[in-house]
Amino acid sequence: MQSRLKEIIEFADLGDFINQPVKTYSSGMYARLAFSVAINIDPDLLIVDEALSVGDMGFQHKCMNKMRDLIEKGVTVIFVSHDTFAVKSLCSRCIYLEHGKIKADGNAITVTDKYLMDIRTKIYKAEAEEIITMNQTASQNVQTVNSNIDKDDQSDESVANSFDDNRYGTGDVRIQKVMMTNEQGIEADHFEFGEIMNIEIYLESYKDINDLNCCIRIRDKNGIDITGLTTFEEKLVFPMIKEGDKLRVCFSAPNFLKHDMTFSIGVTINDTKSIADLTILDHVDLAYTFKSTYNPERPVWYMYYQKFDIKYEIQ
Repeated sequence: MQSRLKEIIEFADLGDFINQPVKTYSSGMYARLAFSVAINIDPDLLIVDEALSVGDMGFQHKCMNKMRDLIEKGVTVIFVSHDTFAVKSLCSRCIYLEHGKIKADGNAITVTDKYLMDIRTKIYKAEAEEIITMNQTASQNVQTVNSNIDKDDQSDESVANSFDDNRYGTGDVRIQKVMMTNEQGIEADHFEFGEIMNIEIYLESYKDINDLNCCIRIRDKNGIDITGLTTFEEKLVFPMIKEGDKLRVCFSAPNFLKHDMTFSIGVTINDTKSIADLTILDHVDLAYTFKSTYNPERPVWYMYYQKFDIKYEIQ
C-alpha cells in the first residue's frame, strides 16, 4: 500500500486536505479518497456506487477514463448509477432494479431506455396499461386509414407498425414513417462530410393538438446521444393540429459526424406547453439508421465536427 500512496494521493486530488483527519472530510472528499484507494490496489472486482456524482467535472472524467482502463485490463466493474448516459458509455450489460427486484436485464441501451420510459410514465402520471391500450387503438386506426402522404412507397403502414416494439406515448399523434433523403430528395442512408441530410418525419393526428413539438436525437452505435434538436427549442410554432391531419416535418443539416460510423435516429412527438408541462404523444427509438462515410478531403476524427474561428499572432 505504501508503494501506491503517491498514486492514491495524486488521483484523489485533495490538495492540502490530504494531511487532515478523515473525520473532517466532507462526504464528497471521503468518496474521492475511497475511490482513489479502490482503483489503485489492482482489484479483480470494483463496485462503484454513484462515485461519479462527486467532485468537479475534471474528476468525473478522470473516474470514467480510469474505469474504462480497468475494464480493458479485464477487471469486472459493477457500476451503480441513475446516470443513463454514464451507464451506456461504460457498461455492456445493465440490470434495472425496482424496489430491490430485477425489472430488466440486458444490453445497456435497451435497459436504460426501459428505465427512462418508466420514469417518464410516472412523471406524466400515465398508467402503463392505459398507454398500451391507447397505442393499440391508434395502431388499429393506422391500419384502417389510407395514407395521403405523397410518396410512391406503399409500405408506410407496415413501417408504422414495425415501430411498435420500440415506441411509447399516448398515441394522440402517431409517427407513420421516418426516412432520410439527400439534397436531391432521394432516399439515402450514407452521407459524406458536408452532404445535406434530410430527416423526414410523417405524422398523423388522432386528436386536436395545440402545442406540437417534434424532437429528434442522433445516437452512435453504442447508444450514446451525439446531438439532437426540438422544434420547441428552435421556437418553431405549429398551427393547431386537428384530428385527422397528416403532416411532414423535415430537419435538414450538413453531415458533420465522424466518418465510418453508423448512427440511429430517435423521434419524439410531444404536446409541449412549456419545458415543465409536456405530454409524450409518441416516441420511437431506432426509427432510422445511417452511416457517415469517409471523405479523404475532410476526415472527421472525433464524434462531431464543430467549426471554430482560428486566429493567431506571433509574439
